[in-house]
Amino acid sequence: MLAMTSRALLLAFLLLGCGTTTPGGDAGGMDSGASDAGDADAGPGDDAGDTDAGPGDDAGDTDAGPGDDAGSDGGGADAGIDCSMIGCGAPVFCGATCDAPCGCCPCGASDTRCDGDDLITCPAGCYERTPCGAGMCVTSSSGSSCSSSSDCATLEAAYLSLVGASSMTCSAPGMCHILIGHCGVGLGGCSYALNTGVTQADLDAIAAAWTASGCDVGRPVCGCPPPPTSVRCDAGGCLAR
Repeated sequence: MLAMTSRALLLAFLLLGCGTTTPGGDAGGMDSGASDAGDADAGPGDDAGDTDAGPGDDAGDTDAGPGDDAGSDGGGADAGIDCSMIGCGAPVFCGATCDAPCGCCPCGASDTRCDGDDLITCPAGCYERTPCGAGMCVTSSSGSSCSSSSDCATLEAAYLSLVGASSMTCSAPGMCHILIGHCGVGLGGCSYALNTGVTQADLDAIAAAWTASGCDVGRPVCGCPPPPTSVRCDAGGCLAR
């Protein structure tokens, strides 16, 4: 009887021990308090493999957090050419292709000049070239134009405007130079102390058109002494010496 009672108590004790585990028990218990890896709802200290990544998760998570590495949309990607820094290219001739990456600037209606015997104009935001004939493209203070063969008065007026008072002003050393006149063909004087806004080529072009048009025929000419060898800016004006 005593032996049977002892066995019954031992069996009950074993059954009780198998049904419940204490907190901190090993895997295999029915309700583990501090489960190891593999549980369905991972806590803050879980390793890789969880489906809802937290701030400290490693690579492999499906919902990247603030600490993730570079993704598909990098902030340092090349944004391309910044045309606000480069600006547009130089104007081109009408019908020509603009190769500037940000397009070509338009020229202005007043942007005219002589290129040899050709007149360059800007009628519609692009350059056009007009042949004037030998020596017939002239530049004056009012701009450049093709001169007609019979327009001697216009040529003389253009020449005199270039060597006039407005071309003699200066404001700093180095702004003045000596230009040779064309008195020998009946146009203008012997030499001029002018600012660098007028060039020898400007005067020579008008003189070439002058002689090509026969405007020198019958005009009084002069014999000129050697031109001055130096010039200075004095009291706002160019002065030869």
